[in-house]
Amino acid sequence: MRHRLLAIALAAIASVVAVEPADSRGEPDPRGKSWHDSESVAFAAARASGRHVVVVFGADWCAPCEKIEQIMNDDIVFRLLSESFVPLHFDVTELSDRDEALQAKYRVPTLPAVIFVDASGQELGRWQQNLSASGFIGAMRSIVASRPPQPQ
Repeated sequence: MRHRLLAIALAAIASVVAVEPADSRGEPDPRGKSWHDSESVAFAAARASGRHVVVVFGADWCAPCEKIEQIMNDDIVFRLLSESFVPLHFDVTELSDRDEALQAKYRVPTLPAVIFVDASGQELGRWQQNLSASGFIGAMRSIVASRPPQPQ
C-alpha cells in the first residue's frame, strides 16, 4: 500500500503540466505563482522575509528551460520553494546587453541555470543535475539544511 501511494505521488509530480511563466512584471500567473524579474525587488523581499533567493535563467528557445519551469511551477514544488526562497526569473530569450550582463554577473555560460543565493547575493549552490521535481526538492533541502534562512 505504501509503495502504491508513493508511486501515485511520484506519478503526479512527473506529470507536471506546462504553465505560462509569470509575466515580466513579477505578477502572479493564473495559478497564483509569483516570480520576480527585478533583482532589487526580489532581494528586498528576501531581506524583509529572511528567505534566500533562487535565481533561474531561461529562454523560450531552450527545451530544458521549459522542463525546469514545469518542475518549479508544480503546486507542491512551488510551495516548498516559496517557504525558504524568493523566486527570481530572468528570461534571456532576446540575448540583450542586459541579459548578457546578468549571465556574466551570475556566471551562467549555458542554459538553463538555477542558482541559490542568500539575501546578500552570496552564492549557496546550483542545481544542475537530475532535472526532476525530486532532484530540485533535494537540492533545495540541501541548501536550506546547510544555510537555513533567517526569518525576520
